[in-house]
Amino acid sequence: MEQPSIYSPPLPAVPVIPRLTIPADNSLEDLKKASESGDLEKVMELVEGKNRPLDYLDYGLCAAVGAGQVAVARCLFENGAIIAPGIAIKAATAKSVKIFELLMEYGWGVNDPSCGGFVVLPYVLAPLKFLSK
Repeated sequence: MEQPSIYSPPLPAVPVIPRLTIPADNSLEDLKKASESGDLEKVMELVEGKNRPLDYLDYGLCAAVGAGQVAVARCLFENGAIIAPGIAIKAATAKSVKIFELLMEYGWGVNDPSCGGFVVLPYVLAPLKFLSK
């Protein structure tokens, strides 16, 4: 391995990427399916009153946001899900103003950088006619 010299820039710190805590049962896949389909009753059954890890809730939130399921996303926020860096990208795929409004209600800002360091809003607005020349 090559040693850094005085002319080499310092090496960036390697970020620690948290791993998804996979429950022993099949509930993670059940949560994803229920979140995507908007089955609020099933989502509530899977998360309410249970000691689930936060990444479990975030996984469901990501599925709900990507599918445009506002009620399910709200339920997951109310049970402790947080806005992860990639959530705005999932919201952009849903093409739902209501999803973005919900994210803003829970602390996301339109100029917040996403997981790649870029702002998602221009990508959401780009297909709109008023932006084309």
